[in-house]
Amino acid sequence: MIIAMQTHGRLAHLANFITSEECKDQLLLLDEDNKIRPSADLHIFWGYRAYMDSGLPDGKPFLIADKGFVRRPSVMFALTGDWGGMANWPPLEPRNIEIPEWVYSMERKALILGQEPKDFSTRQAVKNFNKWKFDMTQQLVKAGWEVRYRDHPRNLIYAPASVERPPLLSEDLLDIGLVVGLNTGALVECFLEGYPVHAVDPHSLVHRFSVDLAEVDQGEPEGREAFFRDLAGLSWTYEELADGRAWEALREHVFVMPEAPQAKTQTRTARKASRRKAANA
Repeated sequence: MIIAMQTHGRLAHLANFITSEECKDQLLLLDEDNKIRPSADLHIFWGYRAYMDSGLPDGKPFLIADKGFVRRPSVMFALTGDWGGMANWPPLEPRNIEIPEWVYSMERKALILGQEPKDFSTRQAVKNFNKWKFDMTQQLVKAGWEVRYRDHPRNLIYAPASVERPPLLSEDLLDIGLVVGLNTGALVECFLEGYPVHAVDPHSLVHRFSVDLAEVDQGEPEGREAFFRDLAGLSWTYEELADGRAWEALREHVFVMPEAPQAKTQTRTARKASRRKAANA
């Protein structure tokens, strides 16, 4: 099998295994523009944005890779690229993990999470992130929340040294009762750590656990433990990527594609033509 993979540091262990003598598959690396390789049987992209920008034709097998939220450091893979649809990427391995307790905070303080520049969710979920942030702040204030904003670390890469860097996420969460965001990984981390979240982008991993801004239920959402274990089952450590255990499991499941679309219904004109042809036969 020919594999076309995006160059990324977190995928280096997997790339090394595929190019080893132990693996019989062939690896092609994508260029900086992530242009697809027509001869490849499978494409592997880092992040949903890279896949969407690639122009890969419908029906071509692919994997979406992203950082793992459990079993760190690790990489998790989606079998169809739909991070929001758990049914489309069943966990491949059962894992034994510790699940943090749910945070029962009565503080009416909300934390809005910033988004990475040019992130896919800012192009799809909202057209203007700054306007969304302003409108969301107004909504939260009307609902009785004191609002704090945390910028995305990558927004500060080229900022002057005089610009204050945000504290650790764990420090920002000390007195928070609600976390709000689009589709950033930090939103998933907050939910896994036990905080109620309001996820605006339907493609977010935690969108189905999103709470109402006015009536935040402080109880642990149903299905959180199963969600935690599902994420663990999708995650592969660097060691498992390097020794082939991850690739063996992924390769076995990767060609399980959605059912082919049904044929289009005949138009009225086509149906009349079919009847005339049958009558004249």
